[in-house]
Amino acid sequence: MTGHDTPSSDSRPSKRFQLFMISALVLLVLVAVLRSQLGTRLDSFTIDEPWHIVAGASYVQTGDWRLNPEHPPLTKLWVGAWVPETLLALPPLQPLIDKAQERDYVERIVYLDNDSLAVQQRARLAMFAFNGLLLLLLGLLTWRIFGPLAATALVGLAALEPTLSAHMPLVMTDLPMGLTLMLAAGCAGLLASDWRWRWVLLTGLAMGLALASKHSALAGLAALGLGLILVMVWQSRAAGGRESLKRLGQLLVVALLAVAVLWAHYGLRFHTSPDGSDPFNREISAKIDDLQRPLFRSLLSTADQYRLLPRPYLWGLADTLRAGVDGRGQVTHLLWGRQYIDESPWHVWPSQIISKLPLATLAMLALALVVLLRGRLSRAESLCLLMVMIMAGGHFAALAGSQGTYGGIRHALPVVLAMLLLIALALRRVISGLRDPATARWAQVQAGAFGLMLVALLVATLPEPRLFEFHNRLAGGSENAWRFFGNESLHMGQRFHEIRAFHDEVILAGELPFFGGRSRQSEGAGLRNRNLVESLDDDNVDGIYEGYFLVGMGALVPWPAWNWDPDTFYAETEEVFRAGYMHVRKGRITDPRARANSIAGRLFDYIYKENGDDWELVIQRGNEVLAGNPRTVPGYIVIGNAHISLGQRDEALAAYQAFVDQTLVPMDPAFIDLVRQQIARIEASDNLNGIGPMRLPFLE
Repeated sequence: MTGHDTPSSDSRPSKRFQLFMISALVLLVLVAVLRSQLGTRLDSFTIDEPWHIVAGASYVQTGDWRLNPEHPPLTKLWVGAWVPETLLALPPLQPLIDKAQERDYVERIVYLDNDSLAVQQRARLAMFAFNGLLLLLLGLLTWRIFGPLAATALVGLAALEPTLSAHMPLVMTDLPMGLTLMLAAGCAGLLASDWRWRWVLLTGLAMGLALASKHSALAGLAALGLGLILVMVWQSRAAGGRESLKRLGQLLVVALLAVAVLWAHYGLRFHTSPDGSDPFNREISAKIDDLQRPLFRSLLSTADQYRLLPRPYLWGLADTLRAGVDGRGQVTHLLWGRQYIDESPWHVWPSQIISKLPLATLAMLALALVVLLRGRLSRAESLCLLMVMIMAGGHFAALAGSQGTYGGIRHALPVVLAMLLLIALALRRVISGLRDPATARWAQVQAGAFGLMLVALLVATLPEPRLFEFHNRLAGGSENAWRFFGNESLHMGQRFHEIRAFHDEVILAGELPFFGGRSRQSEGAGLRNRNLVESLDDDNVDGIYEGYFLVGMGALVPWPAWNWDPDTFYAETEEVFRAGYMHVRKGRITDPRARANSIAGRLFDYIYKENGDDWELVIQRGNEVLAGNPRTVPGYIVIGNAHISLGQRDEALAAYQAFVDQTLVPMDPAFIDLVRQQIARIEASDNLNGIGPMRLPFLE
């Protein structure tokens, strides 16, 4: 080989070879689907899938975008088209207030009004087809850019990557975002290499699909846009002024086309409903006002005023910025077994990624960097790889600057895909080097190393029965990762089927209660489970409970800063069943704090799901919660809000001030500032005119 490794853009493969490659890529995608099916077939719904499915079905059946606007509609429209009314019957749309009530509404539809298992099977089939199609397109694009070896390696590695495989059947937006961002980056690289109009159109289309997949795709797309501009400027000396002006116009077309694709996903309509109304669960003006940063409020208000983007998209963008950038008040982290209180260490996101990738993949990535440093790429390949790295870097930078670390690696899938591309390019380099006598000896050593790592990857991942829960040995493995980490990479509700089987076998045959938290899912399945506190009239002051307790494994991690000692709390119980992250304990607990926490949950339901307005009752029970567990400090906000609703100025001030003054629980300084602003508004008013209750940050 000379110059660089097999530049596919210059080759002219025969039709027979093209057919062979397309068949090989299709076969690899089918292998990826099969691997995913084997590693997810036991999973129940994640906590968010019913919301996405009902929203998508509603979009298709009614043309109304009011449900679940916090995610753009690409994935939901696809699934909605696969779920007919005969399988998922929807009631007439109704006014809903805030997220908790909307979640309850969609879960009632899935779990109580329809056959949830049948809905899940159809949704899985739809997502296998959707993510499989996107993966095939990525493989074809990789073939066009980097050649057949890189394409087959990338698709094969994606099929073996546990987290990517776990997401293939999920009605969630993370994997579609990662795949569409990779498509956009590859097309952008080809555009920067020759500035042909076909790449203008394909780049705009791919960027539009990424926009329509998830709001957080904006970070990677913004990085891509900046990267294209910088490359254009860098090339301008050789291109000349006239050509550079033309290329600037092409970039403008890319942007306009991307936005047009996004508008098309909303039916080219600004308003949410066909009648021109916008019946969200919270008004768009209030949603924008929730944002803490004036710049964000100004940008979104301007975009809404001048109708630059569909209003449902802007509503969802405000929600994303509120949860991801402003944050949900999260100030604690469990990373590598160390507890961080009131701080976010710099390695949060590297740790989230490293803990979930197989060790063999990490080793291959390290070797790939060494291999690629010794090789050269063609100009087009270099630009495409540069664009992928710019996209992944922009996305990672946004993650590093965000407050929303709760989601774990699923929020970093574009970065994972970029890593796999580096490994694929290194494998191509090594295999190509085997053909050159000058490099064959060294390439054989590298090939042997990669071969051993691939075997180790297969050994580590193929036996894994629950791909979503996979963690490498550094993180404690899938069985014990809960001891070292605490995020949604551990569990998102997929163990319900096993819990139901345990309930039917053990709980129904006995008389002891099953304290597992009441939900629409358990209600629909006929589970005889309950909350510690079932109603606000509860009088079990001592907090004495005996029976079976469904608990996450993370509850067994001591948190001295929160005065939490599981050995004391669960001293009179024993584990009788475990299903991954969830387990059941049998015995007796005595703790008024547990009762207080459960009352807090009932208060939340009363206010945000049931639209309860007995504010005297809320104040009474809120004070009872704080007396039972002084660390339930959001209770001060709930009490303050109740006093506001009753027009009790001084009492509201005292409750809000108590939240600011408490030192038991570290709180996000930004949230404390919001409470101080509420206090200032009350102090400046004599009669509370125009002052409403505060919005809890945990609702996003």
